[in-house]
Amino acid sequence: MSPGNAQVAVVVGTDPVAPALARRLRTEGLRVCLVGADPADGAHADWALPGDPTDVDVQSRVVRAVVDRWGRLDLLVVHTPEPAPGSLLECDPIAFRALVRGWVAAPLGWAQRAYWLAMADGGGRVLHLATTVGAGRVALGAAMLRGLTGLIAAEVAPEVRVNGLTAPQGTDPELFADLAYLLSRSAVASGEVVEAGTAADQLEQVA
Repeated sequence: MSPGNAQVAVVVGTDPVAPALARRLRTEGLRVCLVGADPADGAHADWALPGDPTDVDVQSRVVRAVVDRWGRLDLLVVHTPEPAPGSLLECDPIAFRALVRGWVAAPLGWAQRAYWLAMADGGGRVLHLATTVGAGRVALGAAMLRGLTGLIAAEVAPEVRVNGLTAPQGTDPELFADLAYLLSRSAVASGEVVEAGTAADQLEQVA
């Protein structure tokens, strides 16, 4: 793919999965804007922008800047923060609001801005990535993200395909990134969230 018609991706995340995915996408010929990662990880992308990924002003500014710079946005990937473990019955209101903000409000905000500012006319793909464990507030966060993915997919189909990928806590960031890339190229039905198991199972699901 020549630089003039290269696809454009925005990858959002504050942990090692996001820069690993940015690096993988670049090797496949995409132009990549990395948002919210450590400044040292900026070398893995064509463009690195700072800011809190949950801030709606940052979301709007980034999408507009990417479209102004490259004229398009084909792929948005948002890796939600891993919430603190713990019992839901012991979760105080501040911690619960943070959970909703990170796992629902922020992914929704990014999808809204990507759609209305870039993808409504040209199409595209949105991926939600999440690390999960089996119980408590992390499990609730994953359930929220799954529902959100399906709801967004129903509204933006068929122009935009929306999917999710969940991986267990401790999954190697490079493996997580490779699987996310495969999902971004797959024909998995819009609205589906792929659950990562063993590496072989994951590859079969998104091949």
